[in-house]
Amino acid sequence: MTKEEFLKLSEKLMAGECTPDEEERLRAYDDHIHLSDGAWSQQMGDQQEVYQDLHDRLNKEVKKDFQPKRVIYFWLKIAAMLLVFFSAGFLLWRNVSMSPKQSVVNQKPSGNQILPGGNNAYLTLSNGSKISLNSKGNGRLTTEHGASINKAGNGLLVYNAVKAASPQEIPGNDNYNSITAPMGGQYQVILADGTKVWLNANSSIKFPVSFTRKERMVEISGEAYFEVSKDKTHPFIVKTSRAEILVLGTHFNVSAYPDDQNTTTTLLEGSVNLHSEKASALLKPGQQGTVTTNEAGITVENTDLQAAVAWKNGLFIFHHENIVSVMKKISRWYDVEVEYQGNVKNKAFGGTISRFKNITEFLDIMKLAGGIQYKIEGRRVIVMD
Repeated sequence: MTKEEFLKLSEKLMAGECTPDEEERLRAYDDHIHLSDGAWSQQMGDQQEVYQDLHDRLNKEVKKDFQPKRVIYFWLKIAAMLLVFFSAGFLLWRNVSMSPKQSVVNQKPSGNQILPGGNNAYLTLSNGSKISLNSKGNGRLTTEHGASINKAGNGLLVYNAVKAASPQEIPGNDNYNSITAPMGGQYQVILADGTKVWLNANSSIKFPVSFTRKERMVEISGEAYFEVSKDKTHPFIVKTSRAEILVLGTHFNVSAYPDDQNTTTTLLEGSVNLHSEKASALLKPGQQGTVTTNEAGITVENTDLQAAVAWKNGLFIFHHENIVSVMKKISRWYDVEVEYQGNVKNKAFGGTISRFKNITEFLDIMKLAGGIQYKIEGRRVIVMD
C-alpha cells in the first residue's frame, strides 16, 4: 500500500465509509511495507531487528489503542511510525546517527510533556470589551447591534442576525467584532451570512456583526480556512496585510502570518481573484497563489490541497520543508519559543503526523528522521545539530 492509498483509506475510515476489506487492509498495513533499495544504512542498526521491534510494537499498540472513537488517531500514529522507518525519501534518513545495535523504536520522550493546542480564543466586541470563550458555556453570549452571538459548542461561535428592536440597533458594517486564537489555540466561527471560518493558532479575524452593504469584507492575520456562503450580489472579500481575495462562494485557505514573507491563498472549490498592490491572478481549484514581501508579482502553481488544509483536519503535512518553517508551525500550535544551536537550519523534513501528539513525540520523530538533537527548557525548545 502506498502512502497516498493509506491516507485515502484513513479518511474513509474517519467518515465511516470503509468496507470490511478496506479496514483489514489498514490493519495489515505493517505487513505490506518495505524499504526501497539503498535506503537502509548501517548507522540505523540491524535491519531485521528494527523490523521485528516495530512489528512487535504495532501488535502491542493494536491491542491497547484500537477503540472506535480513537481509530483514526491510532492509524495516524502508526502512519507516522511507518513513514519514519520505511519511507525512503519521505523522511530524511541520511542524517540519523545511532550506534549499530541501537533500536529506533525504543527511544523514550525526553524533556517536558508539552501538550498540543486546542479550542481556545477570545472575542472582542465593537465596544472593545473582551470575552474569553473558554470560560463561557454554550448558549447566547450577548446581542450586539441586532445580531445574536451564540456559543454553539466547544470551539464554535455562531452569529445570527435578528430583527432590530430600534433604529439604534440596526446592524451595519461599522460594527465590527474580532476573534483571536492565541498561540496554542484554534477556533471556528459561523458569520451572520452563513460563511464558515476556521482559525489556526496565533490568528485573528475581524468582521462586521452583520453584512448589510454590497461587499462582505473581513480582515485576517495568521491562517484561516473559509467556506463562503454563496451570494452573487454581495461579493466576499478577505483582506490581509499584503493582498485581497475576492470571491462569490468558494472554499479556500489563506495563510498570512505577519512573520512570514509569503501570503498564500489555496483554492479548493470555486474561483477567487487574488489581488496584491501591483498584480492580480485568477485561481482555479488545486492552485495556490503566493504574494511575497518586496516582490511585485503573484506566483500561481498547482499544490497539494491536503497539505494546505492539514491543520484544519488535525494533521501536520510537510513536503521537504525547511526545519525553520517546520518549527515555526510547531511553535504556534504548542505555544513554545524555538532556539537553534549549531548548523541545523539547513535540514529539511517531510511526513505526516497528528497534531494531537505531545511535543516530545513530535520532536523524537524529527530526531530519528533528520539527525537533530533537542532539549526543552520550560516552554523553550532548543534544536541542535
